[in-house]
Amino acid sequence: MRLSTFPAVLAALGRLTYAASSQGCNKTSAAPTLEKRVTVELAANKSRSFMYWLPPNYDPKTPAPIIISYHGVRQSPTKQANLDQFDNTRFNTDMIAVYPQAVTPPGSDEVMWQGPRKATQDDIGFTMEILDQLEEEFCVDTDRIYASGKSEGAGFVGMLACNSTSNARIAAFAPVSGAFYPGHNDGMSDKCKDEVPVPCSPMRCNIPFLEFHGGADFLAPIEGGLHRHECLPDIRTYMRQWAQRDKLDTEPTEVYNLTDVAQVNKYDDKGTVTFVYDGDKVGHDWPWTVENPDTKRAHSKPASFNATSYIMEWFGNFTLAPPDNCNATV
Repeated sequence: MRLSTFPAVLAALGRLTYAASSQGCNKTSAAPTLEKRVTVELAANKSRSFMYWLPPNYDPKTPAPIIISYHGVRQSPTKQANLDQFDNTRFNTDMIAVYPQAVTPPGSDEVMWQGPRKATQDDIGFTMEILDQLEEEFCVDTDRIYASGKSEGAGFVGMLACNSTSNARIAAFAPVSGAFYPGHNDGMSDKCKDEVPVPCSPMRCNIPFLEFHGGADFLAPIEGGLHRHECLPDIRTYMRQWAQRDKLDTEPTEVYNLTDVAQVNKYDDKGTVTFVYDGDKVGHDWPWTVENPDTKRAHSKPASFNATSYIMEWFGNFTLAPPDNCNATV
C-alpha cells in the first residue's frame, strides 16, 4: 500500500454505485448538520452518549460509510477526534465519523471500555445500538462500517473484531497502540508469557485487521507485559494469531519500509492482516509527523508518517464480507 493513491481512494469511497443502504436513506425529516460535531444520547439507553460528524459530501440519498473511533482510558470523544482527525476534511470528505463515550465501571475512577477485568459493561451491545440509531437516522452504507481507536479503545476494537455479532456488521478494524486486555487475571501476573491467551471466537476467517505500534510504547509495550494486573500480549504474536484466524501465513509475506524508520508487515497480498511498526522511538502514540496530544503527554518523538492517512486508504480496500463459517477460535 502506498499513500500516493490516498486521494483517489477517498474519491472512490464516495462514488461506489452498489452500496448497501440503510433505512435512513431518502429521509427528509430534518436537514443534516454538516461538518459539526454533534453529541447525542443513545435512544435505547439515555445514560450512554456518542458524538458524530457528517462529512461535507453527505447526501441523504447516497449511502455513506461510517468510521467509529474509540478513545483511550481517561479520555473523551472530543480528545479522540482531536487526535485521529477523522473529522478533518483534509483526510475525510465522505465518511461519517462517530465517537462513542466510555463509562466508569464500578470500583474504578476512570472511564474505560469493555476489555479489562473490571470493565463489565456491554460495550459491544452499546456499539450495535449506536449503529442501529445511525442507520435509522442517516443514509448509511452498511457494507462499509469501520472501527478504529487508541490504546484501551484500540483494545476494545480487537474485542469487536473477535465477536461474531459485531464483526458481522463492521467491515474492517484498525486499532492504534492497542492495549489488548484478555479480561482475566489467571495467575500469570507474576510472570507474563509470550503467548498471552486473548479470548477470540469470531466465527469467520476473512476479517481485515490493521495494527500500529511503536517500539518505545511504555503503556502497552510491543513485547507485552503486566499492566493493570493483567498480562498484555506480545504484539507480533497477537498479529500472527490474527493471520492464523484468517487462514493466512503466520509470517509476513511482504515486508517493506513505509519510511526510513517505519515498517509495514503484510500477511497477504491484499494486506488483510497488516502490522505497521511505527519505529523505535515512537511511544504510546497516534502516529503523526508533527507534535500531537500523545507526543506531548508521553514526551516522545513524532512519527515519520501519518496513521490517519494510512488507515483511510486501507479501509477503502475492504467492504463487509459474508461470514465464511470457518469457525475460527484462535
